[in-house]
Amino acid sequence: MSTENATVLTNCRRWPLTIDPQQQGIKWIKNKYGADLKVIHPGRKGFLKTIERALACGGTVLTEYMSEAIDLILDLLCGRHTVKKGKYIKTEDKEGEFNKNFCLILHTKLANPHYKPELQAQTTVINFTVTRDGLEDQLLAEVVSAERPDLEKCKSVLAKQQNCFKTELGQLEDDMLSSLSAAQGSFLDNSELVEKLKTTKSTAAEIQHKIAEAKENEAQTNMTRDHYRPTATRASVLYFFINSLDSINPIDHFSLKAFNAVLHKAIKQAENAGNIQCHISNLKIAVTYSTFIFRSQGLFEKNKLIFLAQTAFQILLRSKEIELHELDFVFQFGVEHAYKTPVDFLTMQSWSAIKAMSVMDVFKGLDKDIERSIKRRKRWVNSECPEKEKLSQDWTNKNSLQKLIILRVLRLDRTTYDLRHEI
Repeated sequence: MSTENATVLTNCRRWPLTIDPQQQGIKWIKNKYGADLKVIHPGRKGFLKTIERALACGGTVLTEYMSEAIDLILDLLCGRHTVKKGKYIKTEDKEGEFNKNFCLILHTKLANPHYKPELQAQTTVINFTVTRDGLEDQLLAEVVSAERPDLEKCKSVLAKQQNCFKTELGQLEDDMLSSLSAAQGSFLDNSELVEKLKTTKSTAAEIQHKIAEAKENEAQTNMTRDHYRPTATRASVLYFFINSLDSINPIDHFSLKAFNAVLHKAIKQAENAGNIQCHISNLKIAVTYSTFIFRSQGLFEKNKLIFLAQTAFQILLRSKEIELHELDFVFQFGVEHAYKTPVDFLTMQSWSAIKAMSVMDVFKGLDKDIERSIKRRKRWVNSECPEKEKLSQDWTNKNSLQKLIILRVLRLDRTTYDLRHEI
């Protein structure tokens, strides 16, 4: 939940339309407005009466979980079809009193809704979709709360203290300016004002000292919390990956709430270790395994290896152990030109792919190496399990993904076996 989004939502002139797939925004909205907030669902019983009462008395109404089809009443409200004879607004076929303090908040958990242009022009669209870094911080709080609740409580207390100190400091400054502006005559002759200024200065210095202490304590707390950040990073990578699958099949969408449940279960199941680094490693393994089990329950057996491989690739990408352009080559290597193969054990397509690979720095000279060592390369390509055979000395230092690329081009039929072996 960003400060920018909160500021826009509370100060925008047009009704806010919140895009909130992870439902982080709605949690903040309900917490901010509390019992004064009226929550409605379009089409449900009492929907219209709640709106009419809020319109008359100036209440705040939250419309939860909107679909792409907008109710006519909401459409009229967003367009602010007010009647000029006094403060009235039209809802359905009748006119109702319109209080200027009335506020309507529209909410949808659709990640990419397609609303008509008129609605987008009439509202302030606020995207509450969580970012990777933002989610990492949230998940870090979840991990620390489970592992070290005292630490997370301390951080929360320190944050509240700093906010209170800043508020007090601002109030003192306002009071001082107010006293100075109200003073008459010479400031030096006004003993009451001088004494008040001295007290204000002393109090301000004391608050500044408390702020400095709180910042120092917060820095120490954050340093300890950061021991658990690798676990939060892993969880963030996994969440974004499994949630990206809904672009293939909408039924594959998982809520952040469900993922948090998986995370807490994994933390409980993680093997304890005396060493903090070993324990963090165990946490990462537990989170990865639990996420795979959770997600694979809805997969066909034939798709589980693909899902597992993609999970591994995303983890390696995040840790910068593999390059994105190399991973792209595994799935869709681009062959711009067709080259006639100079060897009898490779097809034109395979040789053209070899030529395309040779442009990449990591595979530079691969085409020439094959032409120089035809017998040895032919023996490797024609072997029963080339993925188990050693590559020549020039290519043994390649990482697993780079070796997979070579196998993908020369022996596509063995790619699945290599993936299963490596993962």
